[in-house]
Amino acid sequence: MSQADPSEITRLLHEIERQTPGAVDQLIGLVYADLRSIAENRMRATPNGDSLQPTAMVHEVYLRIFGKPNPSWPDRRYFFRAAATAVRDILVERARRAVSLKRGGGRERVPLGDTALLWEESESALRLSEALAALGERHPRQHEVVELKHFAMLTEEEIGLTLGISAVTVRRDWAFARAWLAQRLGGSRTA
Repeated sequence: MSQADPSEITRLLHEIERQTPGAVDQLIGLVYADLRSIAENRMRATPNGDSLQPTAMVHEVYLRIFGKPNPSWPDRRYFFRAAATAVRDILVERARRAVSLKRGGGRERVPLGDTALLWEESESALRLSEALAALGERHPRQHEVVELKHFAMLTEEEIGLTLGISAVTVRRDWAFARAWLAQRLGGSRTA
């Protein structure tokens, strides 16, 4: 998580909401290393031969979270949650494209081999995304814990600080969410 003063991040988020010139650049300067670290960790945890690089992931996250008119986050918790959601969405979209190509979207003959594993992982990513959406509807805080741990790669302590709960509660929520998702996915391991 950011080494920058959390109050400085929150101040800049309010400046962005007021459309203060240069506030976005200042914020990115403060959190870029954190976003890149999140992207590197997430890409390392997604061993599917994906050609997306961490820098490209950070740029895509930037476009998604600042590409909306009048972005607004009350504090760093919401900002990093938006970043984690953007990372998840990017990975899910890439998985959907891979599955689409598997089903003839590319219309190119590809020899089997490791590509079959890539498609299986892509389909699993889509199933996980659907299960996460259902978790979010029923158990919003546990959904946030999963997003911050799995997609933003935050530690339990960082998640606790971000959500305003104890690390013990984060561990309990994580255990609950994993079990809930495993049951929803038919007993497969989810993290």
